[in-house]
Amino acid sequence: MPKITIIISSGILLEFGNSFSSVTLKPVAIKFIEAIRQSKKWNCIDINDVILKKGFELYKKMADKEWGLVDCTSIVLAKEMGIHEIFTTDHHFEQAGFSNSVKVSERRVRPTHLFLAVDQLCMERGRTHYPQSLNNQ
Repeated sequence: MPKITIIISSGILLEFGNSFSSVTLKPVAIKFIEAIRQSKKWNCIDINDVILKKGFELYKKMADKEWGLVDCTSIVLAKEMGIHEIFTTDHHFEQAGFSNSVKVSERRVRPTHLFLAVDQLCMERGRTHYPQSLNNQ
């Protein structure tokens, strides 16, 4: 089986951190982001000024679509890296021509999978303690 590297951008990490910024979820976000940045299975690409400018151009060009700026930078980055398959629940990437490995309508991915991913990544780094709020879910 070929070695799989998961690509993620700093923009996605920023978006994730913002979405999980409530006091009860912030510890989960911190563990998840730290685990991704330290994992050998994940490759975190920083969004530089060139990608940001190209993403912003796409953002302006797609004024008729509800694509966010982070989506646009991810689309530009994926195209430049020759990536064709995206793991997301966001249909904007299919609109942009990518194959989506997540089929929410088929119930292949549930919200608990995010926590399983956090668990797996944290266990890689030897961390198994979670906030009480997460243990109860």
